[in-house]
Parts: sequence; structure tokens; C-alpha cells
Amino acid sequence: MPVDRNTLLLDLYKRLFSSFGPRHWWPGDSPFEIAVGAILTQNTAWRNVEKAIANLKKKNLLSAEAIYSLPVEDLAAQIRSAGYYNIKAKRLKHFVDFLFRESGGNLDRLLTWDLHISRNELLSINGVGPETADSILLYAANKPTFVVDAYTRRILSRHRLMPEEVSYDEVRSFFMDSLEPDVYIFNEFHALLVHLGHTFGIMIKLNLALLSGGISSEREVSLKGGEQVFEALNKDNYEIIRYDPATDLGRLVADAEKIDVAFIVLHGPYGEDGTVQGLLDLLHVPYQGSGVLASALAMDKLVSKRLYQEAGLRVPPFNVLTQGRPFDPEAFVQKPGYPLVVKPRRGGSSVGTNIVSTPDQLQEACDKAFAFDPS
Repeated sequence: MPVDRNTLLLDLYKRLFSSFGPRHWWPGDSPFEIAVGAILTQNTAWRNVEKAIANLKKKNLLSAEAIYSLPVEDLAAQIRSAGYYNIKAKRLKHFVDFLFRESGGNLDRLLTWDLHISRNELLSINGVGPETADSILLYAANKPTFVVDAYTRRILSRHRLMPEEVSYDEVRSFFMDSLEPDVYIFNEFHALLVHLGHTFGIMIKLNLALLSGGISSEREVSLKGGEQVFEALNKDNYEIIRYDPATDLGRLVADAEKIDVAFIVLHGPYGEDGTVQGLLDLLHVPYQGSGVLASALAMDKLVSKRLYQEAGLRVPPFNVLTQGRPFDPEAFVQKPGYPLVVKPRRGGSSVGTNIVSTPDQLQEACDKAFAFDPS
């Protein structure tokens, strides 16, 4: 005899509650602390979040006003234990900026809004996805919305209740369309599913987007690097989805919601210069390495050398040549002297790079470098 979904889910809930008891989740002394925890716990274990929150409390920084006033670099330093701290610092800043813009920095006022309105508003914040938004609304605002995480997907899939590849909103609707809108049950049910996953070691693989290839002159280097990274990654921990930005940008954008983290193995322009980093920021996908500004500055050798000099660092003598502008080879080499390295200003790896030991080699080396960059 078929069992309706309401009966099935309530039976599962009662079995879990009987086995594990109430979970008293989400830990936090205030709605704001819970909201901060919901943002920091993205792609990391809760114990790492606890350290970051404890550090913010110790420094009297766990308030909307304090985070709003704190430079993003200083905030990142305080939450290092949470992982992806530069990205999460930006997301916390986006969140408090939103609070001050919409409710004068008062989270309690925002949480009194209608569930549908407040959820849409939270989802409009850069870095706040459906799971984070629902966590804030359920645990900080006591609104009846169901939180879906990787454990929920895996458990439903294992019991053949839903395929694992369905969207977040489909899983959320599976619960919300089948159960009465009860905050207490939604709260405990989600927490019990998470506890079940932890207790029985249900392996949750991270969906990792591996980006290699691209359209720069260093495409072949990137493809080889991508193969090596793919072989080295632990397949038990990561579900690896490969993307070549030369052909797969549309697929990357379409898949963004299901990607947990990106691993960038791109070289040269569009890969190391902040371009792909900016795209991933817009898609709310965390990635390894530097952000947009640092990547762009480091890619430009002239700009980075001048920044190093301003910071008091020792920089080898250098000169800059621009394609099409005549120069006196003898005067040009007086500052660096021979041997010298000729390299494109905005290239990566060693593409277009030559070591010049004698004056007769200089022009040819410059022509090779100009093939990849006009300076």
C-alpha cells in the first residue's frame, strides 16, 4: 500500500528524534550571531566556525556596527579559521551593508518581514545562497522554511526518495509541500539529518569545478596542469567537474548553484589576471588563490614592481619597452646590464621569455616578447 509523503517524512522524523533526541540547533547567543555562523559555515566544519566566532567575540567585533566599520582585510584576518576567509569576509560585509541599507543595521527588523519577501531579499545579497538564507530565516528568525544541505540530499538519495542531482528548491519543496509549516519540526528535522550524517560517516563529496585550458597563449601548459591536478585530487572527497573556459563558460554559469568550490589551473590572461576570478565571484563560487584585484595587479609586472618599490622591497633594475617605439639598445641595457631577462609585461609562466647575454640577441628577444604583449 503506497504511503503518502507526509506520513513517510513524519515517520522518519520520529525515528530520528527517538534515536538522537533534540539537537538544540543552531548554537548562538543572538540572531546576528546565528546569521554570521550561517555565512561562515559555508564549505567548512562547524568547529572551524566556532573558533572564528569566538575570535570575533573576544575582539568585540560580533555586531553589525563593528563589522560594518571594519576594513574587509582586517575582518578576514579575524575569521581565518573558517576557511576561504577572504571570500567570507566579503560576504559578511555584503550582508551587513545590506542590513544598514534596508533596515538601519537592525537584523530584527528584517526578520519580521514576510517569509517570501525576506527570503528573496536575503538571496539578493552577494554570497548568500538558498541554504544560507534558509538557515538564517529558520534559526535566527524562527520562520517555517526548510534548510537543505548535502547530508539531506545524500540521505534522501540513499533511501530512493529523490535523485541526488535535483535542485535545492526541489528538495526544499519535497519537505515544505508535505509537512505542516512548523518551525520546531523543521528546525529539529534538519538538525537530526545532519547529526545522522555525522554519526554514521555519510561521505559528502564536494562538487569541485576544475578549470583548465582557456584562450591564452599558455593554454597547453594549463591543460597539462589540469590533467596533473585531476590525477592528484582525492576522488573520495571530490566530485570533479571539468570546465575549459574556451568552450564551457555557459555550462559553468548554468552549474554554479551546485558547485562547492573551483580549482583554477588557468595560466596567463583571462586566467591569472582577475578575469575568471571576477566571474566566479559573481557566481558566488569560492576558489583558491588571490581575488580579482590582487590577481590583476600581480599579473602586470610593471605595476607590481612599482608597488614592491613603494613598499620598500628590493627590486632588480628594469626597463620597459613598448612595441613600435624606437630605443637605444646601448642606453637601454646600462641599468640592468647583461645578462638580462626579456619577458612580456602581462604574460605568465615562461611564454615569450628569453635570457639575453649579448647585444645582438636583444632585438630578437624583444620581438618574441612583443608577440604576446605590446610592452
